[in-house]
Amino acid sequence: MSLFARLSAFVVMLIGIPVTVAFAHHGFTGEYDVTRPVWLQGVVKTATFQYPHAIVELDVQAGEGRPERPADTGFLTVTPVNDPGYAGKTVRLEFPPIARFNSLEGQLNAGDNVSVIVYRNCEAPNQLRVQWIRLGDSTEVARSGRVQTEVQGCDH
Repeated sequence: MSLFARLSAFVVMLIGIPVTVAFAHHGFTGEYDVTRPVWLQGVVKTATFQYPHAIVELDVQAGEGRPERPADTGFLTVTPVNDPGYAGKTVRLEFPPIARFNSLEGQLNAGDNVSVIVYRNCEAPNQLRVQWIRLGDSTEVARSGRVQTEVQGCDH
């Protein structure tokens, strides 16, 4: 094989790796159910701000109270629900890669008490994508608008 052919193959391989990782990461084929937003309250265990998503591990409180309607409800079509399946567990929350969430670095830290509303991915491993967060100081940050991966219910 010529040097050019080997270099070309190498470049194609390098270009393909990020695309493969991106699809494996959160699946652009994934769908997030907007008909059943989930309300979670808990204590931040870790908060990592990295490309492309900020990731938070949240220790969800057992026996959550009734979900409060956020001040900014532009993203909601229904009232969020409590899901007792998360109570007492540590969950991984993925934030959308947008400036309003990335700007929380330094404001969102381990030990903080927060409330979030998430959409659950219909496909395993059912990632939880944050749509709204209320920080410990009562600041609310919400995603506005829809994205192409939002669906009206999971078909499974």
